[in-house]
Amino acid sequence: MSGNIPIRNLTAANWVLTGTAVLLSAGRFGIRYKTQRGFHADDYTHLLALLGLLAFSITYQLGFPTFIDVVEISDGTVPEPADFDAVVKRYRQYQTAVSITEWVTLWAVKFTFLLFYRLLFSVSKGFRTAWWLIFVFTALAFWVPITGVLTLCGPIGNFFNAGKFHLVD
Repeated sequence: MSGNIPIRNLTAANWVLTGTAVLLSAGRFGIRYKTQRGFHADDYTHLLALLGLLAFSITYQLGFPTFIDVVEISDGTVPEPADFDAVVKRYRQYQTAVSITEWVTLWAVKFTFLLFYRLLFSVSKGFRTAWWLIFVFTALAFWVPITGVLTLCGPIGNFFNAGKFHLVD
């Protein structure tokens, strides 16, 4: 998972990039409010994306030790512990939260762009029709990765069962 990159470097990169995104977003919100005297739908989806990024970063940070444990167990660096099923369950919980927050964040960004383009280019009926088609397609496509995350191990009953999935491919 982390290869040869020390965990402190991953942590630093995680928070420097997240902090940069927060600062740039604060600037965007300030400019929008000052120039428009309010917010539009794309601002709210941008806020959702920012909150998703924060949830992703926090969850990923909290899950680092568990991710490393699983990698070390999988590659034989450390022996399998007696509470292996508990480690697997904890790993799956973190990994699921990280995956879902990642997809929510990415789709919130997609919707932010879609809503922004609607503001800019909604001058023709043809554009509005195309926009709605793309919007519906994007909304439906959101459920593909979410379903993939939740059915990674087959039926949902297998989700936290260590014997029903591969930890690391």
